[in-house]
Amino acid sequence: MSLAQGKPLIVALALSAAMGMASSGWAQSQQDQSSAGRPATSAAPATDVRPIPPSRAEMSDSAFKKLDAAGKGYVSPDDTRGLDVIKYTGPLADRRPVEPPDVRPAGPATPLRDLVAPRLRVRAVRARRGRVVVTVRCNEDCYGRLGGRAFALRAGVTKRFVLRGARRRVRVAVVDRAGNKAVVRARVRR
Repeated sequence: MSLAQGKPLIVALALSAAMGMASSGWAQSQQDQSSAGRPATSAAPATDVRPIPPSRAEMSDSAFKKLDAAGKGYVSPDDTRGLDVIKYTGPLADRRPVEPPDVRPAGPATPLRDLVAPRLRVRAVRARRGRVVVTVRCNEDCYGRLGGRAFALRAGVTKRFVLRGARRRVRVAVVDRAGNKAVVRARVRR
């Protein structure tokens, strides 16, 4: 009995190993023949690593990893030089800090002061037992007097006063912060 008849598995393994070694040797010889016509190239230093250009549909993380082939942690304009890059031609953001608008006079001779008296809204309505309900509203912060009472009023806030005694008219005088005065006389409605 020969070796080939009794052990077919060993023969199959030996033949496949021999074919594998022969094919790798053949591939190596083919590679040597193809590079024989080309000039020899030296390996580039690690600092001059050219990135593999990412595709436009690639996610930002993988595109960054491709552009940062040297592993610096950032991508400089030199790293992207020579790549097909979409340039943004729209308006750029202003790098100066946002400042509040300047409040300047309308002309060179116009003073920067408030010369307009506050607008005052007064409403007086007769109530029971000889009382008068007065509501006062001012368009800016102001201070005033009503029936011997001093009051302060915020801009746009309505304040309500109740005065005793039957009256036909009510006088309200206010002054704004710039010193402009406004006086309103209102008739008491029934």
